[in-house]
Amino acid sequence: MDIKRAKAIIESTREIEVQYNGQSVWLEGINEINSKVEIKNHKSSKVKRYVDVDELIEMK
Repeated sequence: MDIKRAKAIIESTREIEVQYNGQSVWLEGINEINSKVEIKNHKSSKVKRYVDVDELIEMK
């Protein structure tokens, strides 16, 4: 995934499935300077972390 697509997913009114390391995650925010995206796991919404945008996979 790239930063442009991550932004579009965050701004979308639809629910778009994204996975990180085989787990479904929500995209919460973007740090464009270092191409990181803040994510939280669907099952454990309290845990947030920043990951490289290219590690995210949009499920179609």
